[in-house]
Amino acid sequence: MSSICDVRDGTHESPRYFNSGVMFITSKNIVCGKINFTDVNYISLEDAKNIDKRSRVDKGDILMSMIGTIGNCVLVDFEPRFCIKNVALFKPQKVSGEFLVQLLFSVFYQQYVKNNLDGGIQQFISLGALRNLDVPIPPTKAEQTAIAEALNDADALITELEKLIAKKKAIKQGTTYNLVSGKMRIKYFNKQWKETALSSYLKMPVTYGVVKAGVFQNTGTPMLRGGDIKDGRINTSDVPLIADVKNKEYSRTILETDDIVLALVGYPGEVARAPEYLAGANISRAVGLIRTNGKLNNEFLVHYFNSTIGRKLILAPSAGSAQVVVNLKDINKLRFVIPGIEEQTQIAQILSDMDAEIEALEQKLDKYKMLKQGMMQNLLTGKIRLI
Repeated sequence: MSSICDVRDGTHESPRYFNSGVMFITSKNIVCGKINFTDVNYISLEDAKNIDKRSRVDKGDILMSMIGTIGNCVLVDFEPRFCIKNVALFKPQKVSGEFLVQLLFSVFYQQYVKNNLDGGIQQFISLGALRNLDVPIPPTKAEQTAIAEALNDADALITELEKLIAKKKAIKQGTTYNLVSGKMRIKYFNKQWKETALSSYLKMPVTYGVVKAGVFQNTGTPMLRGGDIKDGRINTSDVPLIADVKNKEYSRTILETDDIVLALVGYPGEVARAPEYLAGANISRAVGLIRTNGKLNNEFLVHYFNSTIGRKLILAPSAGSAQVVVNLKDINKLRFVIPGIEEQTQIAQILSDMDAEIEALEQKLDKYKMLKQGMMQNLLTGKIRLI
């Protein structure tokens, strides 16, 4: 690396911070191929000039986080007006910067970084390790540019799809609020919404699991945890298995198809409906169980609780702190204003269709990312040549 780049790092000093001045970028500000300028400190112009004597950042340079989440990179494609600390600085000399930043994001390079970390609790990658890395480089700038352009095109597709997904999610959030609040009505429903108690729709009071997060094993009963519930879905890719336990207390929280589960910790307040294939699973103490009596559309209730209105009802500040928690006693006493079950069903269908569209786009995004990884593996190792 040192034969194709000037490799150095930012200052190791901690200058005095001010409310304004020159932005001071550290490793935490380099995220997903971009620089996050929303959470930065500022230093004086005098300190900035001193730092720039050693580690001035110029357009075309590459930055990489050296501490914390190590290996995040960004190509500076604009005229920079900031200084750096605990950040590696690559100044390409005999290599295309756009090619090199793709190489730094490759599995090969990221694994090299992981294997060469120093330090104890707070690990870091040393300048020596960065300078001594052997990297595969195409012999001509023309081939480097061709590879970079192909990978940049893939990145552009991924970025546009991410923007579309973010837009769809924002639309879904607004639509959810309008539909579950009654501000937007389905035209052929004109019955007035009624205030009612959640308890009137329950087979049993809202409760929580009794299973402790103990020793997991290769066979047994799936155990749902609070962290497995997010964005109205249950992540079943990493649900652990626990030993089968048969007792009365344990059996009361065995999941049935269409049960609603509520994260008490992990992602507090996240709600999802249990699919049929999770029937027979159990829940940890970090999960609440809502079992309805059939007089309410469960999908509607999930959308309601995951809306901004529902979150306010099921989350409350923890005593003495700003942390939010779920209080099951309050949920069992909860009263809310909802439509009749026919309108609930229509609202749930509209919102579920929007969720299905978003999920399809997310699956497409995952496919694009896998294709990009395959391209990197082939193009950045010379297995496939473009020139």
